[in-house]
Amino acid sequence: MEINEIVEAIKTRLTEKLGNMFPFNVYAVNGSFGGNYVCMWIACSTHEINSVNGQRPQMVSLMLDMDGLTLRPQSMGGNGGQCIYRQPNMEDPKEKYLVMKSVKVPFRKPKGTAEAVVDCVGKFADNYITTLADNYDALRYKEIVDYDALLGMDKRN
Repeated sequence: MEINEIVEAIKTRLTEKLGNMFPFNVYAVNGSFGGNYVCMWIACSTHEINSVNGQRPQMVSLMLDMDGLTLRPQSMGGNGGQCIYRQPNMEDPKEKYLVMKSVKVPFRKPKGTAEAVVDCVGKFADNYITTLADNYDALRYKEIVDYDALLGMDKRN
């Protein structure tokens, strides 16, 4: 599969999984030192935190190295990666001095085939939504994100 075909296949899978509720982007880039990559991110809002370009609430991101089709979590410009953020549990001695606590979204590196990569991205999107729902009560950025609408929490209660 060519890079543009993979980009389109990933966009299609993310649209299936996220609908139009969660903003996301998938795009191809050339590496600074060579190589071709597909970058992708998912967030809970397009709002830019503290007016920082690209810093979105609960943003996670992955990068696909087209050489060998290696997919991995990737923090892009200090944003994204594999974690969402919640309020710390002040009863937990390990967390009581934290400003926020990161929670990893489960990710398992796929086999190096285009189909496995697209399936893995879809599973990562599912895990992202599940991780948000599991941490609903303590999620950060509630002043700028309507988690009830995103996660359908009003229907779950």
